[in-house]
Amino acid sequence: MNITILTVESLQLIFDLNEKQFLALKIFLQDQISNEQILFYLGGDGGTGKTRVILAINFYFWFNNEYKNLKIAAYTGTAANLIYGNTIHGTFKFQINQNEKNYFNITLNDTIDWETVTHLIIDEISMVSCNLLTEIDRSLRELKRKNIIYGGLHILFSGDFFQLPPVASVPLYVNYDLSMNNEIILNKTQDSFYGRWLWLQLNRVLFLDIQMRQKDDTQYADFLKRVKLGECTNNDIAKIKTKIITNTTQIDKPIPTIVSNNKLKLNIISKTITTIEQNLNIKIKNHQAEDKIKIKNIYEKPPKQIEKIIKQLDDSKTGYLVSNLPIHPSITYYLTNNVSVILGLTNGITVNILKTILDINTKQILCILAKPINLSVEFNFSELPNNVFPIFPLVKYLKINFPTKSINVKRSQFPLIPNYSSTCYKVQGKTLEKMCLDLSTIDCKTIECSYIYVSLSRLTSWDGLYILRDFDESIFFKKPSPDLLKEIIRLKEIEKITLKKFFQ
Repeated sequence: MNITILTVESLQLIFDLNEKQFLALKIFLQDQISNEQILFYLGGDGGTGKTRVILAINFYFWFNNEYKNLKIAAYTGTAANLIYGNTIHGTFKFQINQNEKNYFNITLNDTIDWETVTHLIIDEISMVSCNLLTEIDRSLRELKRKNIIYGGLHILFSGDFFQLPPVASVPLYVNYDLSMNNEIILNKTQDSFYGRWLWLQLNRVLFLDIQMRQKDDTQYADFLKRVKLGECTNNDIAKIKTKIITNTTQIDKPIPTIVSNNKLKLNIISKTITTIEQNLNIKIKNHQAEDKIKIKNIYEKPPKQIEKIIKQLDDSKTGYLVSNLPIHPSITYYLTNNVSVILGLTNGITVNILKTILDINTKQILCILAKPINLSVEFNFSELPNNVFPIFPLVKYLKINFPTKSINVKRSQFPLIPNYSSTCYKVQGKTLEKMCLDLSTIDCKTIECSYIYVSLSRLTSWDGLYILRDFDESIFFKKPSPDLLKEIIRLKEIEKITLKKFFQ
């Protein structure tokens, strides 16, 4: 029987890869001289084709029937879906919001699943903190049952450090003086120091530098380079100002609106729903969250005054379960929590509602049948059409702190929200033709350089940009962290060595 083996050279033709993208494949798939462990960082601006390289690698393992040798992970569910992977927390069995130092939960089945794995891809590396990288190392040592760095796996770290940093954590580019803390590092008593040490073990680096997303608008691509460095010109600012929405601005249909905070996001969604009701001459029903508070170890309906306070909470404080969820087939939604990680039904994917299942007696919604938009896998639930899945109310337990006491709250709601507005975490890794962006600092203390760069770099050209309202020009002159700039210089030096090796 003839068996066709897909070569790396064939991948270049299939995926139409440029020279550096092709080199990235060769480094990760063929560069295994003297059994050296490959620890490879693939960088480059948003839109330079890092995702395409990952997809090519995934296809290589799948076509050659070696898919059990590869694991792919990303920090967010949105990015994980784009690369046919899983979230980092799902991949490494991490328990979220736990205070214990070792917070992964590994079973015998997990170690069996990882037994054949030789290669690992971690995307969105900019969002991985030093502490999280330490936990990944610990988890891999357990999963591979090898007490060596990352369990001995070949790893491709992909991402752009000018994009979103870790949430309230130490980034990998922090400039620790590790020479003064060698004993601490080796003992791994300080996760942050050890995570930085792990990152310093990289032995391959490559930056992609040919812009694919904005290839038809080089002026916009050049503008984005100035944005990420805080070096915008007066002409740049003047052009952005022309994009501010006015009474005469015409937008055919709702487009994604990216904002810096959740309160504004909910306000925009509410106003958009009102506009839809007026245009369609309909009344869209809201499904209210069921809230109960803990009284003497029993959850009961709260007094009206407390209930009002709970209903007004930002959804970031309620586990992203909104107080009032408008439900109508004309609305497209984001999933706000994972439904099935295995099937790719994770936080951040967009879905359409097909049908609601009601309780015969109360007429309350028991279940929602939904279908994902542009999901990369196909699935089938028993007695349901292809790619249609049920969504049930999700229960979250919360704590609300008052000046004199705390209240424990139990909220039940469907993990959905209309996708008319979101924070930039929902769009990182995506390509958008049109987008409305809020740059004002009125509703937040500050706007970080990474928020501006990530949001703007989703677009393919100037033509698709709309600015929600006027803004303080100074936000475009914020410089990146000095530690970040030093890290890029360090990585560029490793890239020189990498390129010299392959072009001798």
